[in-house]
Amino acid sequence: MKLQVDSKLVRIIAYYGEVYKGRFLSDVHGEALRRDWYEALKFFFSKAFFQGRQDEISSRFFRNTVEFLDGLMKWQRDFQLLKKYGWERLEKLLKDENESRDKKRKFGKERDIDMVIDTFKFIDQLDDKNIVNYSLNKIDGGELDELWNSLRQNITQVGPKIASFYLRDLVSLFGLESKISTDEQIIYLFPIDTWVRKICIKVGIASSDMKDREIRDRMINLYRTKSIDVSPLKFNMGAWYLGKHALEILLPRIQFMSI
Repeated sequence: MKLQVDSKLVRIIAYYGEVYKGRFLSDVHGEALRRDWYEALKFFFSKAFFQGRQDEISSRFFRNTVEFLDGLMKWQRDFQLLKKYGWERLEKLLKDENESRDKKRKFGKERDIDMVIDTFKFIDQLDDKNIVNYSLNKIDGGELDELWNSLRQNITQVGPKIASFYLRDLVSLFGLESKISTDEQIIYLFPIDTWVRKICIKVGIASSDMKDREIRDRMINLYRTKSIDVSPLKFNMGAWYLGKHALEILLPRIQFMSI
């Protein structure tokens, strides 16, 4: 069966990309991320902790971890106060503390803690310890592919979806879409989860039997032939937002219709 893209529906979904930005990125201050390594780290963690489980659980793991790190650094935001423990000792400290905590105060599973330690090791190699500055410099230098791969290869749990999730929001926050080709946006900045996949199927971009790579290849062809004319990032953010929050969006309309 030949797929037919519903261009009008694609544009509506891209509108919800702006809604996503307003809800999840409007309170993030780009200059603070560039100036403060710890704000940059928290921005990265706010993406990396979301591993396909319930958002409420991921948010709790993220908050608990940040709170514990605040205490270790005595609220001074000094990377050296973390490094002085030694990464192996700090890893053991986090895992022992996690084991002793009740369910609602945990940092996550063991691999979440591995991700935290790997991220510390990663930023320890950077002159200013700032993962956002590192990422922006790589993007500015036309090295998005190297950046995407370095995150995946060096940090536990940061697979293709998480790397793309972090970089998509970073590029959107700093308005860098014009620096990146449409093909690269689709390859490196277009995370495909359950919600995005369902929306892609709904609008005729994908069929249910397509793998992620095939969906991206088809999208690249659709953009090249101008069958789609909206920002890939906005469509991706909108697809996730609409899929995840469909009931929240539709319920007020249903209630209005019932009056």
